[in-house]
Amino acid sequence: IIVESDDGRMYPIVEDSCPKCLLPVANRELLSYQLDMLNKSGVTEVYIAAPTEYQQILSQFIRNRGSNQSQTTDSNWPMSVELVIVENMTGSADGLRAIAERLRGDFICMSSDIFIKSPLGPLVNHHRNKSSDVTILLSSAPFDEEITKTGDIKRKIRIDDDDREIMAFNDDNRLVIKLPLVDVEADSEKNDNCINIHKALLNHSGNIALRTDLMDLNVYIFSYWCLEFLKDNNNKTKFVSISADFIPFVIKRQYQPSHEILLEIPAIRNRQKTLASIEPWLIASN
Repeated sequence: IIVESDDGRMYPIVEDSCPKCLLPVANRELLSYQLDMLNKSGVTEVYIAAPTEYQQILSQFIRNRGSNQSQTTDSNWPMSVELVIVENMTGSADGLRAIAERLRGDFICMSSDIFIKSPLGPLVNHHRNKSSDVTILLSSAPFDEEITKTGDIKRKIRIDDDDREIMAFNDDNRLVIKLPLVDVEADSEKNDNCINIHKALLNHSGNIALRTDLMDLNVYIFSYWCLEFLKDNNNKTKFVSISADFIPFVIKRQYQPSHEILLEIPAIRNRQKTLASIEPWLIASN
């Protein structure tokens, strides 16, 4: 699933007449690179979820298979590509809800503005081998190097402060904390520059490594229960964004007692495996 959701961050480059996924990159639409990558990954069905204002231009792109199709890696995409228009779309989670009836198993979900050349096969294998409920694709953040007066090399991460996150991993490479760095820094200033970590999390995780040099690429593999949970009417206002709302929600509930999780996430009951047999819930691959 490719979700085209306008969050306003790329205005005025992106307007009603041009979605993010059709921005030109080296004389080709970004979406054509994504479809090439998915084709190489062995994907057979692609759904593009987008708001109503992009219906005409995206429909034309799909019909023509891209205006510069002759320059793509493959002369055509043998997979099925279907545009799903989402009325009154408020965020990326609405895109998943609109496609819910078309899916019956685990699925890949990615943002429309991400550029990835490597196939997703290794990520899919990682998801299956770990029996994960959610698998996140992370990347090391880009940085600039400068030489200080003392001759040392100083690295400066090339990400806006508002976009940086703090992530924590346990010894099993399980992602246990994922928060905006600005929020953590604001809280730490109130608590003598200390970061609060719940004692229960430490008891379950053991050693925890904190990192601020990683980026969430907004590429996820979800178990089907996640979709069932999102489309529940009671959760439509609670979860607007996949990355900002739903992913943090899942991470925080990894170590809750089974009876509490089943009450809060009843969709888990429909899984073929018991809760105790799925470890870990969330795997981060970088």
